[in-house]
Amino acid sequence: MVQPPGSQEYSVLVALFRPPVEAVVRPLVQAQAAVPPQPATDDEVKEVLDIITQVGQAQGVDPDELAEKLLEVERELRQPHPLTPEEIEEVIQDSVLHETVGLIDSWLTILVVVAGDNADVVEADNLDDAMLPPLPPELAEAFEQSFVGYLDLAKAKDALRQVKKALPAGQALPADAAILLSIEGILVL
Repeated sequence: MVQPPGSQEYSVLVALFRPPVEAVVRPLVQAQAAVPPQPATDDEVKEVLDIITQVGQAQGVDPDELAEKLLEVERELRQPHPLTPEEIEEVIQDSVLHETVGLIDSWLTILVVVAGDNADVVEADNLDDAMLPPLPPELAEAFEQSFVGYLDLAKAKDALRQVKKALPAGQALPADAAILLSIEGILVL
């Protein structure tokens, strides 16, 4: 990662990238939430309860509290309830943030790697409409493999294109991305 997620520049990028990522993620989460939850199988219940038991014992949780928690989890696994609208919104917001940070991290990493092969320079004229440089096959595959949630390569590129469209005319990258890259010794020309 180029800069810790708590930096001001990174926060600005999250705010810029979030709307196009949310446009992709929100309907996918809503569609998942619309499917009635299915009860877990006996094997799934046993596996989850075994994990909770091991973690609880390792953390020294009171045995009575642990037993109560195990009953609660088992009940929920065997008789799951549909998510409330508030729970769905919470899942949406958590997923959007996770996917936004993942996209920013993957995109900045690609720019750093490509710049490292080009005398630490990102050439703005070589960036496509998704703010990506030409990628050798192995790097394109690594970029694609970095998306494991709701985004895939096509959706990620669409989100990057939306971010690019939101920039002032003639600006190749968000200014805060250029600042983060400069901290890494990468020059954007």
